[in-house]
Amino acid sequence: MIEVRQLVCCRGERQVLQGLSLAIADGEFLAVIGPNGAGKTTFLKCLLQLVPDWEGEILLDGQSIRSLSSRQLARRLAYVPQIPRSDTPYQVREFVLMGRYACHSPLTAPGHADRMAADRALALAGIESLAERSLDTLSGGERQKAYIAAALAQEAPVLLLDEPSSQLDPRHRHEVGLLLRRLQQEQRLTIILISHDLNEASLLADRILALRDGQIARLGTPQEIMTGAELERIFATGFVLVQHPDSGRPVALPEE
Repeated sequence: MIEVRQLVCCRGERQVLQGLSLAIADGEFLAVIGPNGAGKTTFLKCLLQLVPDWEGEILLDGQSIRSLSSRQLARRLAYVPQIPRSDTPYQVREFVLMGRYACHSPLTAPGHADRMAADRALALAGIESLAERSLDTLSGGERQKAYIAAALAQEAPVLLLDEPSSQLDPRHRHEVGLLLRRLQQEQRLTIILISHDLNEASLLADRILALRDGQIARLGTPQEIMTGAELERIFATGFVLVQHPDSGRPVALPEE
């Protein structure tokens, strides 16, 4: 379980996060939404200890993340960044193998267990056929799956993703969403997803955390968050809500 207690984060003189408190259960899929500047990425970076100037408590299974080294934290939390680089020259298998950095000392070459973990991560991401390709030859969707595979190679129980589908076409966006849902259900991963796509959040997540001006505007199920009144309060614009014909979950369309 991840527990966040009165999380405050300042960037310069601006208070980006203002007293966030919530708990994320093991195996839960949590989507984080909100307007630009609401504090979504900063929240993720606080969990990862990537920003120094935060106050409050963040606990992983009751242990403060402040007591963990970066390597210890990497064994618990795996991270997929917002915009995967397109000019990385590594072979896909080599790149995924780099995700094992937290499992051995810097001067130790990857061993058999590391290679097995990398191959398993490639299989989980469904990109075994790309293993010998260079990252800089992949499409955006293929490259995003390679970054997810590298995170999976860490074998951490929690996967954090910052807008993984923001630059993908509809097909690859759908494939990445299906992959994340399968990883949660079959591998029992806890997933925290930052998304600007309200429908992605609604269709994938168990709960949605809506941030506005660095505060929790609402935390609840998609059915609780995805209402016209709630979304207008969070985003200051109107939406029309319909039910998805397959899942029955709410889908938001902009008002004309």
